[in-house]
Formats: sequence, C-alpha cells, structure tokens
Amino acid sequence: MATLLCVRGPEFLPAAIRSVNEYLAVRRGQGMDPAADEVLGVWLGGATDADRVGTCGSVSLAGVWTLCWLDGMFPEGVEAAGERRKLLIRGLPGAEASADAGSEGGFVAVVTEGESAPGVIDSLGIYGAVIRREWLRYDRGRGIVAE
Repeated sequence: MATLLCVRGPEFLPAAIRSVNEYLAVRRGQGMDPAADEVLGVWLGGATDADRVGTCGSVSLAGVWTLCWLDGMFPEGVEAAGERRKLLIRGLPGAEASADAGSEGGFVAVVTEGESAPGVIDSLGIYGAVIRREWLRYDRGRGIVAE
C-alpha cells in the first residue's frame, strides 16, 4: 500500500506537510506500520476523484489537504516505489488537463529510501509538464521531509 497527498495549491504545501507528519506520527505511535503510509507523491491543485484513483481510505483537513491510501490501482506483485508512482500518475484524473493549462499545480514526487531524487524526476519526464522539477523525501520515522 502507499499514499498520495492532495494539496489545494503550492502555497498550502508547507502547512500540509506539517499537519500530515503530525498525523502520521500519531499513527506510528498507535503501532501502525510506517510502510503502509509511504507517500509516493503530492498532487498540487486540489483534491482528485479518490474513487478513480483506487483509494481504500482517506483523511482530510478542511479541503486544504487529503491523504489517500491507495490500494486498488497497483497490480499484484508491483512493489517498487518507482513503478507504483508511474501507475499512480497515469491514474490521476485531470493530470493531462493540469499539464495543458500550465498551472502551478502538478505532481511532486516523494522519493523513498534508496531512490535517487534526480533519477526519479528523470524517469517521470515522460509525463511532461504535470511533473514538477522539485521533490520531497519520505522518511518512515519522520514522514515527508523537504530537501
């Protein structure tokens, strides 16, 4: 399982990261497996149609951010974060429209342990303008970390 963080816009990202990290810390304190909360990316530009992305649950704060647990969109045996991230981007409703509009929104990759951030960004280049050239890192002990 993995998660996608949807944030209303770039201006809300720092506050969303702080709130989500606090929430994830509570989950870890309750004995939840941090691997189940692995964040693969951030969708900037608001909520997406969670049902079409294959979520099995979500939590939200006042329409500013929504953290979606993804399950149904990954075929059996797809474990690598890079492959799951690509499947996620392909399944995001509105991704093409966001790229065409040249908005400030788009997809920010959240790099997991053992991944090279520039390598991840380069591998996502096939998705064009929807991919932002910045990245974040997911740390199982701290949550989402800006680099």
